[in-house]
Amino acid sequence: IDGRITIGQTMTIATGFRENESNTGGRSQLQNIIRGVPYIPILDPTLEGGYRSPNNSDGSDPTNPIRNALQDRNLDSNVRVLGTAYAGVELLPDLKYKFTAGVDWNNTRNKIIEPIYFDSRGGREFKFLGDRSSYFNGIYLSNQLDYSKNIGNHFFDVVAIAERQDSNFESVSAQGQRSSNNLDVLSGASDQRVQSSISENTIFSYVGRLNYEYDSKYFLTASLRRDGSSKFAEDFKYATFPGLSVGWNMAEESFLDNMAWLTSLKFRGSWGRVGFEGVGDYASQAGVSNNTSALLDVGGNLFLGSFVEQLANPELEWEITTMTNVGLDLGIFNNRLQFVGEWYFRETDNLILEVPLPPSQGFSQNTIANVGSMESWGLDFQVTYYSETDRDFQWDISANAGITRNEVINLSNESATIFNEAVDDTGGFPINRTAAGDPIYSFFGWKTDGI
Repeated sequence: IDGRITIGQTMTIATGFRENESNTGGRSQLQNIIRGVPYIPILDPTLEGGYRSPNNSDGSDPTNPIRNALQDRNLDSNVRVLGTAYAGVELLPDLKYKFTAGVDWNNTRNKIIEPIYFDSRGGREFKFLGDRSSYFNGIYLSNQLDYSKNIGNHFFDVVAIAERQDSNFESVSAQGQRSSNNLDVLSGASDQRVQSSISENTIFSYVGRLNYEYDSKYFLTASLRRDGSSKFAEDFKYATFPGLSVGWNMAEESFLDNMAWLTSLKFRGSWGRVGFEGVGDYASQAGVSNNTSALLDVGGNLFLGSFVEQLANPELEWEITTMTNVGLDLGIFNNRLQFVGEWYFRETDNLILEVPLPPSQGFSQNTIANVGSMESWGLDFQVTYYSETDRDFQWDISANAGITRNEVINLSNESATIFNEAVDDTGGFPINRTAAGDPIYSFFGWKTDGI
């Protein structure tokens, strides 16, 4: 509009259907296939449901993978709408303002149907039905000012952003049992149960960024952002994250003009901090469960009771990662041969992990806490060769190699160790642990002499 006002929008509507892997008895389908025995038939029409499994008499106990795949059903369907609208105005010749609003709406449904069966080892006496519907709504609002200016060989670009993201999730689920396989509806089912949940979170962000370039040779970017998340404790919701990067386009220097084979040569380096807030919406608060019953009178009448199942953490805060990166980009022979090399060092503080508590304390859920720090480093290399561009048949080939290492520096104390959950296929023992001096989630198990 008059060259000063711009408006626009995008919208995507998608729908999908997916059949998930059903409950496989604590193992994957592949594990059940490996544990299977060839002399047991897959089908047996004399049994309820028509399938057969080993009956433990020979020491094997896999679930029939065909029955899992064809009899039990776990179905997902969803409709999702993604939309964005924006309006921009040129306030001054070099100053622009832009407002953006976006929405992410997603409605999903999950149905579980597990019929009655008996396969000589186990089965179900009742048909299980589950139906869960969930709704997600995300709102995004952004205000952005952008000032850019060219002065001779100097180019400046300054950006200021204030934005807000709101997320809302709601769900309702129902389940029940039927005494026959005739119907797949919950109406008239026995042992009916209904559950619902709601979850909300908000993130505020304020960002400032400066880009500077001189004569297409030297580059500088500096940024500062402050984010606030409703997920963290009251005094720890906000954190500040700076960043700095520099670059030198060495191929543009005059002392390399006589190297005709050299197309591009750039050195770059960066340093910055980022935050991680990928925890539950109420992770810092105490978890209260009311799905239990309590005897509250002498007549023995049962009433709904509640108990604290998770300890609150009033000091839960952002997990902060500080990263340093140095890189080289090289292109020769009109960029037909390119090389990229990277080195990085990453240090993570306030590591967010689940901390198991002794059962004697009376909490059934682990506490989420900032319990330590971790360091990691890596090297990445990539070489790419492109064929001549003036040929009808064009091709390229690429090879890459990399190495990465990490180490847990400390946890809540020197002897602290965090184990993951137990796994049935390892005898009910955990196979990963996190401890100071080791990589995070290292494999940990019994020492053996081999087969």
